[in-house]
Amino acid sequence: MKCIPRLSFVLVILLLAWGEAARGTIVLTHVEGTWLNPVAGAPSQVEYVYNAGVGYGSGLQDQVRWGRASSTNVKSGLGFTGVASPPIEIEVGMPFDIFQLQHLNYPVGIDTACTCVDLLLAMSFEGGGAAAFQFRFHVDETLNDPGRPLSDDHISFYSPCSEQTIYIDGRAYTLQLLGFGNGGSGYIGGFVTPETEKNVTLLWGRVVPEPATIAILGLGGVLLVRKRRLL
Repeated sequence: MKCIPRLSFVLVILLLAWGEAARGTIVLTHVEGTWLNPVAGAPSQVEYVYNAGVGYGSGLQDQVRWGRASSTNVKSGLGFTGVASPPIEIEVGMPFDIFQLQHLNYPVGIDTACTCVDLLLAMSFEGGGAAAFQFRFHVDETLNDPGRPLSDDHISFYSPCSEQTIYIDGRAYTLQLLGFGNGGSGYIGGFVTPETEKNVTLLWGRVVPEPATIAILGLGGVLLVRKRRLL
């Protein structure tokens, strides 16, 4: 019977550790996006613009622009801006925005527009955590003659949201990608942008303690108590 308090003590310690991990904060130090693999259109018309000034996150937007510009002399494209750096503190278990996606819609030659493009997302955390994900955005550049809403262009997010295990100061967490939207819920699969206008949305994620780590620690504690009981 003397082993019961010991077992209870181990379980209490594990629950306290879980509670501390679930309520704590971690620091997101850097978010970077790289545009890759533009498909279709005219390759000679694809351009990359770096460090354009914006009012979100890091304040620097990297763009991929496509198409033969027509009346406005400006190409269509997509822009990426990470929420960090500078480093930001995020609360474990709560949704947070990772980056801003902007669609820049301008009239271009219909045979020169991209049909899809990839984005490689890389994230770094204080304490050694890192993760990478790849997205594919499908682009529907419509004819402008019919007028709205038929002339609006569409961006679709076909990459499924996913998750990865990251290690921060030796502790395992799961980084979950929740989806695109303008808040921490009600995620969308794409958006529609009128001609000569811009549209933005945010990618949301969440970091939670890794359940497998807690389970392994708990099993180790139970086995230790049983071993002492046998002795």
